[in-house]
Amino acid sequence: MSNQPNFYNAMRDFLRGATGEGAYERYCEHIAKAHPEVTCPTRAEFFRAGQTERWHGVQRCC
Repeated sequence: MSNQPNFYNAMRDFLRGATGEGAYERYCEHIAKAHPEVTCPTRAEFFRAGQTERWHGVQRCC
């Protein structure tokens, strides 16, 4: 058996990257390496902070 990922694992990883689903895991890895004294937020807190940053200050309807 080879060490290469199979097609389904590769597609899953591609889709997770394209949709941003893996962002939380990457963020937590970064926090653990670069800022070990900081506690990683929960997934819900991470999502809420991203939504607040994205939509804070939007003053238009469309």
